[in-house]
Amino acid sequence: MTEDKDVKRLVHRRMRKTGESCTTARSHFVARGGVVLPVGYADLAGMSDEAVSAKTGRSWPAWVQVLDDIGGRDKPHREIAAWLRKHEELGAWWSQTVTVGYERIRGLREIGQRSDGTYEATKSKTFASPIAKVYEAFSTKRGRAGWLDEAGIKVRKLPDKATVGARKAYWAERLNALAARLRDGA
Repeated sequence: MTEDKDVKRLVHRRMRKTGESCTTARSHFVARGGVVLPVGYADLAGMSDEAVSAKTGRSWPAWVQVLDDIGGRDKPHREIAAWLRKHEELGAWWSQTVTVGYERIRGLREIGQRSDGTYEATKSKTFASPIAKVYEAFSTKRGRAGWLDEAGIKVRKLPDKATVGARKAYWAERLNALAARLRDGA
């Protein structure tokens, strides 16, 4: 297998996801001459190449080259983001987005991982209910009692990827319970 760590990570991720052999998975990321195709970078970054290009003027491969050229692999997150704001004139949100995408592409962090090494999880759901009803279900103790057991809930950083998965599953279950409660008119 190639010595390029980026290609290895992409290939191994695809193998786990699809069950393909190493050779088959690798063929999706390596063109003639051993050049990594941009689609792999977008997968790792968690945002399409088209979206980042439209808003920043550069594709993921171009951002990787720019940040590699300034020694991004060895710089802390804040320093990269500040450099992007100052030298590339990106706004705060896009500076963070490009920095996180770069760190994911270079294997410096995983999806859901914070720059300090801890993890965070998010879960969202759209409800087909009036906003006032959804707000009441969230904002009052009585409203939450019908779908959420608040006894063990704390806002905290998560220690690992397995805990992220467990928390996401928990919140998916609780939000589905809320959706059922709203649907049933409670």
